[in-house]
Amino acid sequence: MTKLPPKELLDGTKDPETTTGEFRTAMGQMRDYLGGLLGENSADKEAARAALGSVSPDDVRQMRYICGHATGTGDAFFAVFDPPVEQLTDATTVTIRAIGRNETATPTFKADETSERVIVKGTGMPLDCGDINGNGHWIDLRYDETLNKWVLLNPATGIFVSGVPSTQAGGTANAIVGCFNPPVIELKNGLKVSVRAKAANTSAEPYFQLEDFAGYPIVKGINQPLIAGDIAGEGHWLDLQFDEEALIWILQNPASGVVCPSGVPVGAIGYFAMQTPPAGYLKADGSAVSRATYPDLFAAIRTTFGEGDGASTFNLPDLIDRFAQGNSVPGLKIKAGLPNITGSLSITASHQGSSASGVFSRTQLNAASGGLGGVQFNSSGCGQSLYSFDSSVSNAIYGASNTVQPPALTLLPCIKAFDAYPAVQAGISVTNAIDVPTRVARSTIAAPATIGPHASKAWVNFDASSGEVLIRNASHVEKVIRVEKGVFDIIFDGSVQADCCTVTASSSALISAVNLENFTGDYFPPAANRVRVVTASGFPTQPVDPADINVVVNQ
Repeated sequence: MTKLPPKELLDGTKDPETTTGEFRTAMGQMRDYLGGLLGENSADKEAARAALGSVSPDDVRQMRYICGHATGTGDAFFAVFDPPVEQLTDATTVTIRAIGRNETATPTFKADETSERVIVKGTGMPLDCGDINGNGHWIDLRYDETLNKWVLLNPATGIFVSGVPSTQAGGTANAIVGCFNPPVIELKNGLKVSVRAKAANTSAEPYFQLEDFAGYPIVKGINQPLIAGDIAGEGHWLDLQFDEEALIWILQNPASGVVCPSGVPVGAIGYFAMQTPPAGYLKADGSAVSRATYPDLFAAIRTTFGEGDGASTFNLPDLIDRFAQGNSVPGLKIKAGLPNITGSLSITASHQGSSASGVFSRTQLNAASGGLGGVQFNSSGCGQSLYSFDSSVSNAIYGASNTVQPPALTLLPCIKAFDAYPAVQAGISVTNAIDVPTRVARSTIAAPATIGPHASKAWVNFDASSGEVLIRNASHVEKVIRVEKGVFDIIFDGSVQADCCTVTASSSALISAVNLENFTGDYFPPAANRVRVVTASGFPTQPVDPADINVVVNQ
């Protein structure tokens, strides 16, 4: 048998380099070697393949790869092969030139005289419309004996283990573009994509354009604008979900998180044990603030506590060094005061019948022995008396302060100025500066003019990083059950019909999926009082228990 050509002739390691003549000689040696191994003009190709590998001729026949042209329709087609497929065995593989595009999720295929079988992809997932991408698409089908179905190995829309197509972001930090391979061919409600950011957002209203579809604003939570840095910078994998009704992309994992409304109305007064107001509040110190910057607060209190400059500003309540007092008319300033103190004196000419009481006292001066109160008067019965006034003799609270002062503890008085979404008021200073920027309006790029926030029916925020569920805060949530790693059931109270509402989930993990059996499982339909959230991260993605999970049920 002819020997194989020297290795260095073929792998580029020969010094000097292989010449054209040497390469031609090497190819001739290779042909002679294969001819001696397999036989010249061998008709038994399956035996040849078996000779080159570790599989038997039976194994090769079982996995034979044959080609044909489809007839029928894109959703029900068949093909005839030569040699014919007489029996479907596990891993039988064929390649077929499609006749049309599938328009259903369950197209069927029939090979020769075998029974027709449904076509799936991945781990038995239904096809997307257009997975068979029309006339001329050469599709690879492999029979799965366990599923009793044909598995499409090269669907046009791809196979994603997580169910989420991923890509590197294009465009700019505030105008993100995502193109996927294979491309996303349909922009549908609930579609999720994962995009690796190239920079941090500087705008409260960045937008995302998928493929050649229109670009739509990126929001978070229940339609809240982002704050600068919610897209944390290069390397931040953004989990985006499309809302077809509102024409928005919802960022499921903003860097600053999602804060649910506090429920405290604008205009409410609160006292806090810190030196700066919390998010949504301004210091109640009488400052003049912009009517345009705080329109909700201006609408609530108007000029009750001062009209500012009379045009563009208004005054906040001034509670510094003041106590709040209940009254049917807000805004009255009541001066400090004390109740009047009265007393009486009764004096006689000789002072012998004189008396003093209450805040008055009497002291006899230049007195001899004997007389009033044991004091001795002179021979004429007269003496000099001093009468004094001292309120502390009557009550010790007098003299303890130079104003009206009950026992007190100082706290910072604040007024609720805007809804407690820190993200909404990213540019507003807590120091009550007059020149703070105006709140940014909702983007109008390819979106309706008005996108109002939805009223939440229930919500919960919890930590599962320890393997146990720790609920931080919740509304209308009875409990959260950790089914397994990365899988959580949210159990609502009787006031919520979860299966009739929209559920939004976000987490500190890469992926937040709603109503899946598990990370790679099938659809898990919600019940009236329960939804399921699945979280994962990494590449390849794996289930995780995040430290921060938010679930909101909207009307």
